Amino acid sequence: MKTLSGEMDKLNDELLKIARYIEESLEKTITSLIDRNEDMLNELKNVHLMIDLMCSSLEEKAIDLIGLFSPMGFDLKILAMALKISFSLNEMGRLINDIVKAISDFLKSPTLSYMDEVEKMAESTLVMIRKSIRSYVDMDISLAEEVCRDDDFVDSIYMRLKSQILRSLKMGKESLNSHKLFSIIMSLERMADYATSIAEATYYIITGEVRRCFGDSLEMLSEKVKRGEGKV
Repeated sequence: MKTLSGEMDKLNDELLKIARYIEESLEKTITSLIDRNEDMLNELKNVHLMIDLMCSSLEEKAIDLIGLFSPMGFDLKILAMALKISFSLNEMGRLINDIVKAISDFLKSPTLSYMDEVEKMAESTLVMIRKSIRSYVDMDISLAEEVCRDDDFVDSIYMRLKSQILRSLKMGKESLNSHKLFSIIMSLERMADYATSIAEATYYIITGEVRRCFGDSLEMLSEKVKRGEGKV
């Protein structure tokens, strides 16, 4: 006999499976960029379709559970946030596809001088994704807060790289590769943002508070708006 608790455990297992697939795909994407490995890159061309399929399946099951068991309170929050997290994971899959396309063009030209920073940004984004999923599965507030701090670090690398790339473009240097690299770091920055979205969802499930990552901390959205600091 199906129970809500048992089915929710299965749903979490599926969510973890999707997250691991995304992590593995991003790891391969980073490796293909740093090592200039076209064969590995070719293995990644359809991963976004698989992620889309897995997320769609998870969302159907979550909706079925809501209809079948009519959960309330904490259980309803978990299922509702599982749908939000699935959306974030699906978007990460699309961004991986964008990165793969950009790398495909990037590898046709000589490498650029600041690849160490790109690798650091990519690896930090990967860590954020791992922590955000673990924060949800373990219902761990401290991990959710760590994701916020990590996002601030990723943003600082992004801004530094953006400045370097724009400077290169203005000087007319490495224009094709600079454009492609800019696309890559933009996608990584967006992936980091989706990781923070998962952390924010976790915080809401545990506390019932709607908080957003501002700088390196999770702050009450309503308080930011009251102070006139929020974008409405």
